[in-house]
Amino acid sequence: MDYPGQQRLKILGRVEIREGDEASRKLIRELLPLEEKSPPERVLLIHVEAFDWNCPQHITPRYTEEEWAELSEASARD
Repeated sequence: MDYPGQQRLKILGRVEIREGDEASRKLIRELLPLEEKSPPERVLLIHVEAFDWNCPQHITPRYTEEEWAELSEASARD
């Protein structure tokens, strides 16, 4: 969700759960970040079947405090 940009990406897919066999353990080792201390027991693979950028019409813009301060400063200079 991108509130300031009023964009939303909807992803539709099917999940494949991998766990308990050597192929799953190999996949976990390949995907695991080096700094991770506790290895996961399973992997969820999402096979994306469709995606859609939703219409921004009904997405209310929302900003973090930092983004709002930046916008306020920019509009004050103009």
